[in-house]
Amino acid sequence: MHRKPLFNPSLEVSDVFRKFVLSLPRLSRDKRRIVSAILNCRSASLGYHVRKCSECSHSEQSYNSCRNRHCPKCQGSVAAKWGEARASELLPTSYIHTVFTLPSELRTVSYHNKRVVFDILFRAVSETMLEIGRDKRHLGGELGFFAVLHTWNQKLEFHPHIHVVCPAGGLAPCGTHWVSSKNDKVFLPVRVLSSLYLKKLVYYLRKAYRDGKLPFGTSGNFSKLLAECWNKKAVVYSKRPFGGPSQVVKYLANYTHRIAISNHRLQKLTDTHVSFRFRDSRKNNKRNTLTLPIQSFSERFLMHILPKGFTRIRHFGFYANSNKKRLLPIIQQILKKVVTITHSLTITQFVPRCPVCSKGVLLLETVWKPPRLHNTASYNVAA
Repeated sequence: MHRKPLFNPSLEVSDVFRKFVLSLPRLSRDKRRIVSAILNCRSASLGYHVRKCSECSHSEQSYNSCRNRHCPKCQGSVAAKWGEARASELLPTSYIHTVFTLPSELRTVSYHNKRVVFDILFRAVSETMLEIGRDKRHLGGELGFFAVLHTWNQKLEFHPHIHVVCPAGGLAPCGTHWVSSKNDKVFLPVRVLSSLYLKKLVYYLRKAYRDGKLPFGTSGNFSKLLAECWNKKAVVYSKRPFGGPSQVVKYLANYTHRIAISNHRLQKLTDTHVSFRFRDSRKNNKRNTLTLPIQSFSERFLMHILPKGFTRIRHFGFYANSNKKRLLPIIQQILKKVVTITHSLTITQFVPRCPVCSKGVLLLETVWKPPRLHNTASYNVAA
């Protein structure tokens, strides 16, 4: 199966940035590097590659991609490759989708301390899931799950939250059988998850502050900030469960490597403003249009740049790298079913078919990259 040609959007984030950089404010080195990558993606400045048909003499030359994880053009094949690698690890059971949000009171401190707070967020989420899963009152088994950090909402506002995808069951402590959920409608109680999650989040934030890793004014003000989080009730919520492994793979391919906004959501660009589509969660996800000044849009986009080297997709429990090789074969043997994946997005779909003979595929033959410049954060605003 091969990828069908996708509709090329008439507008791209790079078009917005070309107008933005003409009046560019001061940006950090990381932000300049990412803006430069997006501007130069699939342009002559990054070199080119040649693909040749496996059946006929036809060949095509294309510009190289920047491969930056924040670039709207470069996520498809990466997501497909990652999802394809996960497909063999899926189990023949339903999967639960739970979302843990960071209380709004903590968004400012998290924005200015992304690495510290996001690590704490992952730790609070993973420990909460594992502890509640091991509790015999709720499941009594060892969970396995992956967690994905997103930092945005549909309006590009800063809204850190973690998506957790978990099989609806766990490995018994004795390691000899599979423990299924005790409740067909509720896997792990949201109220229980929320309560423990908040406790852990506040505990680790306070510890980071005391250890000097989280700068924030006086201890009194910080304690007051944490106290405000206790009034939050809906920091954890469950989404509709996945029907099975096939739906999970589709989710992996479509959502795990998402960035703040795709090019397809952009609608209109003028000399001063940009308009884009969004789903309004306050109005039953009704589609709407938001128009922002170019600088405001660009600043919102750049809010979601992650610290260099930060891992935003993590695995825990029996899916953790330290446990996977040992525990997954045991669980698969216990369940004794072969997972059949259908309608999944695979990496082979990103190998284009020859437009001339329609029989062969275009295989990579030559790659040319320009000499690396010393100034890696230079801008190229040419269209």
